[in-house]
Amino acid sequence: MTIVVVSFVYRFCVFHAEWVYIQIFSVWVAISYLTVDNNMINDYLKRVGYEFTNLIIAVSAMAGIIEIIAKKDIGAGDVMLVIGLGFIELKGAGIANVIFGGRPSGGG
Repeated sequence: MTIVVVSFVYRFCVFHAEWVYIQIFSVWVAISYLTVDNNMINDYLKRVGYEFTNLIIAVSAMAGIIEIIAKKDIGAGDVMLVIGLGFIELKGAGIANVIFGGRPSGGG
């Protein structure tokens, strides 16, 4: 459980740093959108959607883990769900990869 919490905090730090960069580069994206060659706007919107989706998945996975652990009666299905949510939290969300067709370029 400690590894999951540390991973959660680490991912939030990375999300925050990437979100700052997205805000910084939004000026160049806006300029690119106004020019005839607006090739940056699609990548930018894809990146914002990807990060936002990952953030929602990370928060909901951690909330699910906390809610299940806080219950008085924990059954076998609850244990399996905690393990699954912990795995999603550790490896990152593959759901965003499916939605956005893979991790957007330019990410680390």
